[in-house]
Amino acid sequence: MSLLSWYLLLFVLALINFSVAVVKLKSFLNEYSSIRYIGDLINFKSMVRVQMYSALLQTVILGAALIIGVFGILKGELSLMIVLALNGVFMLLGKLLKGTEEKARSLTVNDDRLVTDYRDACRTWMHKPFPDF
Repeated sequence: MSLLSWYLLLFVLALINFSVAVVKLKSFLNEYSSIRYIGDLINFKSMVRVQMYSALLQTVILGAALIIGVFGILKGELSLMIVLALNGVFMLLGKLLKGTEEKARSLTVNDDRLVTDYRDACRTWMHKPFPDF
């Protein structure tokens, strides 16, 4: 298999991973407009776990693509334009998803007893690599 084939395969895998994360996030937001009960918070945390593990997987996939991309450019087997274009697509997709993630992190919590847990889950989502809840 050529470096280009490996490179494209990694980006297909990254696109699949990204799509799964987007579907999970949007499905949650379609079902919940606020956190009203403990069950809503449990489902929120479950969705956040998926997002966090997906982000870790995406880091591995795109990190491998970066290594292959640089190696391929240095060997003359990959075009700089292909590498920049594919990376640009994922930068754009990430920016497009950012607003949806922010919406999930700014839901109204109707039960004061759940506010701290919700905020902690949001903070973990933003600042830690693994869920700790």
